[in-house]
This record gives sequence, C-alpha cells and structure tokens, in this order.
Amino acid sequence: MAIISRGILGGFRGKVANVVGTSWKGRAVMKSLPLSVANPRSTGQVAQRTKFSFCTMIASGLLSGWIRPLWNPFSGDISGYNKFVSVNTPPLTGNPPIDIPALQLSVGSLAPIDASNATANIVAGDPELHVLWDTGLVGNQLATDRVYVAVIESNTGEVLGVSSGTSVIGDGQVLFNLKKELVLAQHIRIFFAVKRANGSAVSNSTSFDKAILS
Repeated sequence: MAIISRGILGGFRGKVANVVGTSWKGRAVMKSLPLSVANPRSTGQVAQRTKFSFCTMIASGLLSGWIRPLWNPFSGDISGYNKFVSVNTPPLTGNPPIDIPALQLSVGSLAPIDASNATANIVAGDPELHVLWDTGLVGNQLATDRVYVAVIESNTGEVLGVSSGTSVIGDGQVLFNLKKELVLAQHIRIFFAVKRANGSAVSNSTSFDKAILS
C-alpha cells in the first residue's frame, strides 16, 4: 500500500505493484522495480563475483588504517573504499583470485619506497614485526614523508596488520604487532606507501615477499 501526501499531486511513499515512492535529495520520486531479478551464473560471471568478494575482503581489512588516509582524500566523487575496489578487482587472477603482488594499495605521484632494498625481521610464534627500509631519498621524497606499511597473508589475502604512518622515511624502520602469530613456511606480502606530511599527495604502493623461516 502507498500513502499519498498533500493530495493526488503530492509525493507518495510505499509501493504499488512495481512502483516505489521514495525521496531523493529532498525530492519526491518514483522508482520502477524490475519484474524479475536474474542471477546469472556463467563461468565468467561467477569468476567476477569471486574476484569482487576477494577484493572487498582485503579492502575491509585495510579500511581504517590504510584506505581512509590514503584513498579517501584522492578518490573524487566516490568513496576511497569503492575506488580501491574498482582499481584492484580487475587485475586479480586465478581461482581463488589470489594475486597479491598485483594489488595497488595506493596510487599517487610521490616517489615510492624501494621495496627491493627493504627487509623485515620476524620470528615464528611472535606477532611483532620489524620492517626496515633505505632512508636515502629518491625523486620528490622528503625525509618527513609518512610511511604506511600493510601486511597481507600471501595464500589467503587476510590482512594481518597495518602501520598507519607512525614512522617517516627518515626513521628507516617501524615496529608493530600483527593480528596473530606467524608460523614456519608462511608467506606474507609487505606493502609500503608514502604520504606527504601535510596530506597533499601519496605514492604508488610497493611490496616484497617474506617467508617465515625461523
């Protein structure tokens, strides 16, 4: 049943058949519902849904400590979360779609951390992670640029920890705790992003793989 307000020419709320009355930006509008909803399950469509679900799982784990500070200010008229998912869903491959190195955890114009010269110290059974990088400045970097670090489990895509700009490039290191202890032979992917101290710019992300050996 729909309710008409202010006479026959006023807006209405509720539903009549497949027509719904609602409000949009303060205006009374009517929307038509589809008569039926298809749920296609072709191989390609199922793969796309799987990729999307995998990407949103990662985005949820990065939301507060990474996406809000590194994506929201630069995502235009959509949320940083939606921008992150739109950028990172297409490159994912495989079944399940685990291609962690292909992820772009930040996108921007600042020179990134050289992940090939970075290291991480961690011992199996210890959640404490010590990440180190080269303090030599490259490109348009400043020693005061904030360094963000994210740790993702390589086989599952689980976000294990985030350091949200608590160190600067000039520090050369950051120490923080992961969500859980790591085990022998486990592989993690460690991502870096750089953000200008005044929040005006970020870098592309870089990353390297770390195997837990001892």
